[in-house]
Amino acid sequence: MFKKSYLTVKFSIGVGIITFSLFLYFVIIAFSPFLKTSSLFHRNIIGAYISFFIPMNIISWLTLGQIGGVLILVFSCFSIIFIVLKYGILYYNIYILFFGISSFIGYRLFLNMVSSKHQSLATLEALEVDKNILFSTLSQRQNEIDASKKRAQRYVALKGITEDLSSTLDLEHMATMIVEKAFNIIGRSDRGLLFLIDEEKQELELCASKQTERLPVVKAKKGEMFDTWILKQRKSLIIEDMDNDFRFAPEALGDPKDREFKSVIGAPVISRMKVIGVLRMDAKKKCVYTQDDLRLLNIISDLAAACIENSRLYKRTNELAITDGLTGLYVQRYFKERLSIELKRALSSKKKFSILMIDLDYFKECNDKYGHAAGDVLLVKIAEVLKAGVGEGHVVSRYGGEEFAIFLFGLDKKEAIRISEDLKKAVEGTVFKLRRDEVKVTISIGISSFPDDGCAAEPLLKKADENLYKAKQDGRNRVWPNSI
Repeated sequence: MFKKSYLTVKFSIGVGIITFSLFLYFVIIAFSPFLKTSSLFHRNIIGAYISFFIPMNIISWLTLGQIGGVLILVFSCFSIIFIVLKYGILYYNIYILFFGISSFIGYRLFLNMVSSKHQSLATLEALEVDKNILFSTLSQRQNEIDASKKRAQRYVALKGITEDLSSTLDLEHMATMIVEKAFNIIGRSDRGLLFLIDEEKQELELCASKQTERLPVVKAKKGEMFDTWILKQRKSLIIEDMDNDFRFAPEALGDPKDREFKSVIGAPVISRMKVIGVLRMDAKKKCVYTQDDLRLLNIISDLAAACIENSRLYKRTNELAITDGLTGLYVQRYFKERLSIELKRALSSKKKFSILMIDLDYFKECNDKYGHAAGDVLLVKIAEVLKAGVGEGHVVSRYGGEEFAIFLFGLDKKEAIRISEDLKKAVEGTVFKLRRDEVKVTISIGISSFPDDGCAAEPLLKKADENLYKAKQDGRNRVWPNSI
């Protein structure tokens, strides 16, 4: 803006100089016919007018440059020569010298001005370069500051993850928390998935997921080719553009809707040098994730691995505390705890339940004949028959030695008798192999029911135990529902 205004002013001055020169010239020409007869005074006035060409020569060099300076010099000299030749005023020739000197001065000033201009332009260019470098540096520093802030926020969030995951040992709750935290910290994702390996089936199963509301429910419950790759390679994975990644073909995806996702990052969940799952983030846009995002996901997966392992260890410890190590059934302590809890519920809701006390007939003779190891095998097999015969929803426990106890939820004595008869027949009809011998065993069952046989735990257990004793006294392989 300033440069444009400067050039406009400069050009206006130059035009003014030319206009004024022409004006002076016409004034002189207009008076020149009177110079032969006019007085010396008039000639001196005309000389004074001519003298204005001297500064105008200098100004023309400064405003109009070389071309303008030369043109004004030539114009001035020809004007003087014209007057001298036409009217014979010889001493006006001296003005030509003055015009030359003034033009020389103007030329020198013009050179100095051009040199100063070039120096100023060079300085401005240098300043512009410095300004650009400074802005670039500032922008880089700002980006670094923003990146540092983002990293700091992420690591603060990681600390929060550690604290949150340490607050629970429930695996399902923990898995949901892991996916939600990773989804929020990584950001820019449309979907987050956590697959864990089923220890019995030895295959990936979807444990928790997080996605935007507009997306449909995840159908790939066993994982996709990305998860299999991570599982086999034991390495993290980043895909910037699914359409141009030579490792995976979009057509191989189990769910066609998964082809909408173009960016993928995934990390193995490794505990004790063993891959126990896969944590994966998906996005619909291309080139969403960076290596920094992948490193962060690896950290989250490492934290998740430790917490998941602790949860599973806690679950196993609890199972060991309430289950029998030989048969896998609940222990007597757990059976009695559940009986107390369910008794309170039954008292308030008026619901019925029954208890079965079961004992193996002639188990001691079997132990003496085949050994304790064979006896343990027999207990395991009997436990499997009882558990299968009762079905889900009831508590089957090893009450002690060769004795078992079953808690039947919501069943009265009539239903308990039916189930007891079925169990007795199932055991009686099963052939057990002990040391290459085919052996058949029988069981005796005593029954008690709430509220018919009592409204407290001890009377109910005592009644069932008494009925079991009556069944054994009556010849074994019996179901005894009532004491005599």
